[in-house]
Amino acid sequence: MRYTPLSLVVVLSLASFFSCSKDVTDPDHGLHSIEGTIIDSRGPVAGATVSIDNAYNWTTSTSIDGYFKIQQVTEGSHTLFVEQGSNDSCFVERSLTIAVYDDLLLEALRLPSPVIMEEPQDVTMSSITLRWHSTDAEDFVEYKLYRRETPGLDETTGELVYVATARDDTSFTDSDLIATQSYYYRVYVMNQYGRLGGSNIVNAQTLGGNVVPDGGFEDPNCLADHWLIVRIANVDTAEGFQTFLDSTDKQAGRYSLYNSNPRAFNRSTQLTLNQPVALIPNVTYVLSCWLKANGLYLDVGDPEITISQNFIFITSLFFMTPVYHDSNADWASWTDSTHLDWTFMSTTFYVTTSDPILVTLYFPIEEVWVDELTVIRE
Repeated sequence: MRYTPLSLVVVLSLASFFSCSKDVTDPDHGLHSIEGTIIDSRGPVAGATVSIDNAYNWTTSTSIDGYFKIQQVTEGSHTLFVEQGSNDSCFVERSLTIAVYDDLLLEALRLPSPVIMEEPQDVTMSSITLRWHSTDAEDFVEYKLYRRETPGLDETTGELVYVATARDDTSFTDSDLIATQSYYYRVYVMNQYGRLGGSNIVNAQTLGGNVVPDGGFEDPNCLADHWLIVRIANVDTAEGFQTFLDSTDKQAGRYSLYNSNPRAFNRSTQLTLNQPVALIPNVTYVLSCWLKANGLYLDVGDPEITISQNFIFITSLFFMTPVYHDSNADWASWTDSTHLDWTFMSTTFYVTTSDPILVTLYFPIEEVWVDELTVIRE
């Protein structure tokens, strides 16, 4: 076939059109690859998950030498996510914004090393001490320690109990806990943009036993350390009142608690445990003690040991039937003095919340001895 000059121009123009249109219709036009290597303080990181915008088709895992490659990424601004987990629930992660207008080679992206929580230490009935390894993240801002009473702990299900902004601040004692209760803990490492990783989850159960500190009154300092003593009198004086540890008359151990009030109308003593004690809700506990009493009733009200919560009465031990007197009577003529030898008393109870309970000893009688005061889970 022979082309005329005009037809040759038309053919050349069409050929030029289709040649210029190839990049527009090419399925790879505007798509690029992103590749790189993930490392940490120990070297290449194998098995880390790398994704662009958390998109399924832009997600891969690093090889044994930490290498990854993601292809057919569209042009524009994207977020690169890197995460590595472990069998003990530790994980580290990092994200960065990338501008994709050509193929990218990202060399040596560094992950922080995992933060490991050690097994809980110094476990008591009301406290647990936690320790963890410090992070090596250069952009570290703070640690956040979370607690929960059941497994499955993360930032949304747990309670934030401690925040540390110093890299080497890696211990915390969690106090005011409930006896015989299990607690789970996890530390998260944060930078200014969010999480850098989470530790393994550790757990411990607080010890059982008597939640009343030194309920046997064996420590010579127990009254000063654990009890608030209030004298009740119709005159502004504490003369004649005595509260001390008695080594001569006790039920067990070296001492008992002894209290005496002066023989006069409207005289009594109240002792209140001065530290919070929390119990597991809807679990049965036993309040018990050994009691001895002697002498006259000196005030209205029952001699008792009570448990209350949020100013609401829960239970009590009444250890004598009160005998009330006319305040105008001649005290010297009273002959109805009562006597109770060492007697064991107990009662069961439960609470419906974990709010602290209040333990109160009320003595409107001349002489009272108390020993082995306990509040124990049944």
